[in-house]
Amino acid sequence: MTLSIRDVFSGRTPSLPIAYEADFRTYDFYGVRPFPAPVSVSGAVSNLSGVVSLDLTLRATAETLCASCGKPVSLPMEVPVHRLIVTALPADGDEEDELLLCPGGVLDLDETVNEAITLSMDVRPLCRPDCKGVCFACGADLNRGPCRCAPRVHPELAKLQELL
Repeated sequence: MTLSIRDVFSGRTPSLPIAYEADFRTYDFYGVRPFPAPVSVSGAVSNLSGVVSLDLTLRATAETLCASCGKPVSLPMEVPVHRLIVTALPADGDEEDELLLCPGGVLDLDETVNEAITLSMDVRPLCRPDCKGVCFACGADLNRGPCRCAPRVHPELAKLQELL
């Protein structure tokens, strides 16, 4: 979504509200498409004493798989976004990550929303904090109980087993 914020920069409009739904159905996160429903984007671009800022809240539910056991997981997300908007980067470039460049007064929100969603995604989502996963040998769900595999002893530690 593109948004003209020239009036906010000039001070004619102190605040410009933002409310739309971003389509993330084709968004790929490590082979999973976690957003079957749109991501809700709400917030505003504001000019407070000459400082122009973008404040957004992104709301969505990520539908993915547990990284330990593979069960489906629904993870509600609420991601706050705050960026200062500038028309040119400072000469030293130190704060480049915190600044949102908007040279022509037209703001493209898609890249900012995509970056915020990507950085907030859990790379190892779990169905529950104490998920035990599955047995690597037989595939049994260890959350339901122990598997029936014989205990494996590391070959380098087999001699220690004989001492018991």
